[in-house]
Amino acid sequence: MNREIKFRGKRLDNGEWVYGDFVAGQFIVSGYYGSKRGYGVRGVYLGFDSVHVIDPETVGQYTGLKDTNDVEIYEGDIVRCKELTRKKLVEYTSVVFWDEYSFLVEDTNGCWSGLGLFTDDPTKYPLTEVDVIGNKWDNPELLEVLGDE
Repeated sequence: MNREIKFRGKRLDNGEWVYGDFVAGQFIVSGYYGSKRGYGVRGVYLGFDSVHVIDPETVGQYTGLKDTNDVEIYEGDIVRCKELTRKKLVEYTSVVFWDEYSFLVEDTNGCWSGLGLFTDDPTKYPLTEVDVIGNKWDNPELLEVLGDE
């Protein structure tokens, strides 16, 4: 498997989103791996470009997917979905969440769809379009419409 694994979280000091590695349940760090040789030292070390204390309640993992507008999709994002059913094309809004095995969205009937199953070919997979319209921390007003459609 070759996918980018990263997280985002809101900084406690200013509320801005930061992206990188989630460390020790309270930090998002950006860094790089490198090797160090010389003076009898040989091995791998991790250098940090930045370390930020974040609100652990806001942490979301990158799904490895982008929406139809090339925006990265994270856990906790609110997405607008178009799904091809047997009868018609259905639109709904959902929050991206992690189940035991995959990232999912929930339709208006309470059915879950795998987020990775979307494409611009409506004959191939049920989810034909997914667009990020916000997230549950910055846009709680969008959560009020869930289930009302």
